[in-house]
Amino acid sequence: MFRSVDELVDVDDPAWDEITSRIPGATHDVTVLPSDPATCRRTLHMLQVTAHSTLGAVALNSGGMLIDHGWIRVLGGTPRPGVPDIVTASGVAADVQDPAAIAGVPGLLVAYDVLGGQFAIDAGGLASAPGRMCYWSPDCLEWESLGLGHTDFVEWLLNGNHNQFYDGFRWEGWNTQTEALPTDEGYSVFPFFFLAEYDVKTAVRKPVPITELVNIHAGLATEMGTGRAPFTWG
Repeated sequence: MFRSVDELVDVDDPAWDEITSRIPGATHDVTVLPSDPATCRRTLHMLQVTAHSTLGAVALNSGGMLIDHGWIRVLGGTPRPGVPDIVTASGVAADVQDPAAIAGVPGLLVAYDVLGGQFAIDAGGLASAPGRMCYWSPDCLEWESLGLGHTDFVEWLLNGNHNQFYDGFRWEGWNTQTEALPTDEGYSVFPFFFLAEYDVKTAVRKPVPITELVNIHAGLATEMGTGRAPFTWG
């Protein structure tokens, strides 16, 4: 049954209050980006999840979030310059009245990082099981299971060991440089991460539009035959 947006919004214990209450004490800095209520409601309607869920809460109440000096950018219910909302980034068909629209995608893209890595909820077409989180890694050019659900993933965003996760990819001064990087840009890195010549200390990094970066990665994944390519947009 395709539920109305009011049914999805008007729920007991919406998750957004819990999320925002945890932000002040989080290990990593968090910036909630502004949103447009009408656009967020439309995104929630297309997702067909309630505001009681973590995914629904983020979609309904934000234009996304910047995590850890902006290194990780969470998608929300309102697009921003160069970066779409969750459903558009995931390739969901525009017909909000078609329940098959959301069912036809391999996963839901919920966040990306400045290196072009992507975090998505598996919808049956990525590397895990439906509802589980996956990461498309620019060093192996394929989707990998994170062994987490989306709610636990958001907890990891707030308090997880990001340095361990990105070991070998963060350079001296990454935090101040990334803070100054526009949210519609990422770092094109050469040599590529998967090449033996790559060294975090000597690699050359160039800010490029995030749309250009994800297209580069999609092309590499296709050329190398590593599996399903990352999401692209723009």
